[in-house]
Amino acid sequence: MAERGATCYALRATLYALGATCYALLATHYALRRTLRTRCYVLRSSRYALRFTRYALLATLYTPRVTPYALRLTCYTLRATPDALRLTCYTLRATPDALRLTCYTLRATPDALRLTCYTIRAAPYALLLSMRYALSIWYTLRCVLRAMV
Repeated sequence: MAERGATCYALRATLYALGATCYALLATHYALRRTLRTRCYVLRSSRYALRFTRYALLATLYTPRVTPYALRLTCYTLRATPDALRLTCYTLRATPDALRLTCYTLRATPDALRLTCYTIRAAPYALLLSMRYALSIWYTLRCVLRAMV
């Protein structure tokens, strides 16, 4: 988790550095363009350019601290990519079979529900029959035991 956060932080710092550099370049561009018009604009644009350059430098200072974590995470991602691709292939190969089985299951569901209803309806009769068979076995054993005595 710490490495993910470090990677995000590194990417964010890099983006901030790039954004600040772009802003610095834009401000410098505007400063140069406005030089011909007025000194006030030049000073203000130069101030912004300096501020964004400072932000770019700060972000550049933070980037090397976080870069090893980002590189390590990139290595882990690259190592895991073949397995992920293999699993994706297996999943894609198995999808038609899974869909076919789902269709069979959906087709068989009404029959299964019907059979469940029949089973529930027949349960009392099955209990009665099993009790009768148990009684008949008991009577038979009793008769056999009496005959043996």
